Amino acid sequence: MIISRLGGRRAAIRNDETSAAYTGPHTVRRERPGSERRGRPIRTVVELRRSCGGTAMRALLGAAFEPGAPGTPTVFELSHGTPLELDAPRACRSELGSPLATGLPSDFATAVLDAVARGGDAMSVTRSVLNRW
Repeated sequence: MIISRLGGRRAAIRNDETSAAYTGPHTVRRERPGSERRGRPIRTVVELRRSCGGTAMRALLGAAFEPGAPGTPTVFELSHGTPLELDAPRACRSELGSPLATGLPSDFATAVLDAVARGGDAMSVTRSVLNRW
């Protein structure tokens, strides 16, 4: 696990968190050209925390990469729900505080998909999301 700080923001990165698995009612999708090299499967979870006027706002983002045949396009899909629901049950384990609600509100779906589809390792994606958040 990696925990990092950027100003009043904190991030935790770990290999997996099964309680963060989510299949939302909506999906956004992007395709990018594939690589000629064979990748390896990986699952990663990134948790973000930011202080905002005395309130700690947090998010838990998970991703799975399943490589296809070399040269095939890379497809990024992101499941999301409706706008932020304040009464959602909190069942996801957290490294930075109390448990979090499962799912991604639609408000964040495009920004998260843009950051992930741009590429890079987990830390560069985390920095990108932290900077936009």
